[in-house]
Amino acid sequence: MATTFSNRIPLRSNRAVQPLILVPLLTTLVFLALPWSIEHKAHMALHGLCAQRPSHTYTFNGRLLPFDARMTGIYSGFLVTTLMLFLSGAHRWCRPPSISRLALLGVLGGVMAIDGFNSFLKDLAVPYLYEPKNWLRLVTGMSSGIVLGFALCFLIASSVWKSVDTRRQTLDQLRSIPVIILLWTPIGLAIMSGWGPLYVPLTLMFVFAAALALTMLSLVILVILRKRDFTFAGVQNLGGYGLAALALAVFLMGLLSVGRTLLERSVGGTPLT
Repeated sequence: MATTFSNRIPLRSNRAVQPLILVPLLTTLVFLALPWSIEHKAHMALHGLCAQRPSHTYTFNGRLLPFDARMTGIYSGFLVTTLMLFLSGAHRWCRPPSISRLALLGVLGGVMAIDGFNSFLKDLAVPYLYEPKNWLRLVTGMSSGIVLGFALCFLIASSVWKSVDTRRQTLDQLRSIPVIILLWTPIGLAIMSGWGPLYVPLTLMFVFAAALALTMLSLVILVILRKRDFTFAGVQNLGGYGLAALALAVFLMGLLSVGRTLLERSVGGTPLT
């Protein structure tokens, strides 16, 4: 593994970065230009990633978000975490996490597991710990989204970049967690507000967050399969690999959505709205 103690790569004017900007923009424009409502398009795009149960989903003037409350928390928490890590340079810190860091991340993920299991017990009509609430699904989902953000950024740091810092963990500073929660809080309040004008920007944010998560995972898989580990200086050098990862992410979203829809038509389930 390449090792350096510089965690920032100077931005340069590079033609290779243009497609990485233009293609996502064009994809967004195509998504917006499709003739169906933004609600229906978002539900179709994300249906493979979420059951989208109306009773578990926040509404904005009668319009359901494309994710239920728990998945809304996961992907909003993931997005805030990932953006903060990239802006701070922590996406290039690849020292394996210590036991204490793993324990902290385990607790963050565990609170969602407890809340999810409690909801499952209620669905089974057996004794449960407390009454499930959407705000609890949202908050505990956010805590799990933080874990997802750290995990994917660690995978990127330990497989993609040529210049990394092996002295620092992705979760190097414990104060990162309360900072992330603080940054997420306005988003959480916006989600719980149900204010109509926020529906479209929040919906687009969730589509972007899901695409980003799958793109990051796809990028790691592609560079490993192609044996291009530790060869990219920065985002501007990803070129075709970045575009291929985005294409794979979009393909997976579509495949999962179609697969879930066909399965629901066969055995029953939550239909697309």
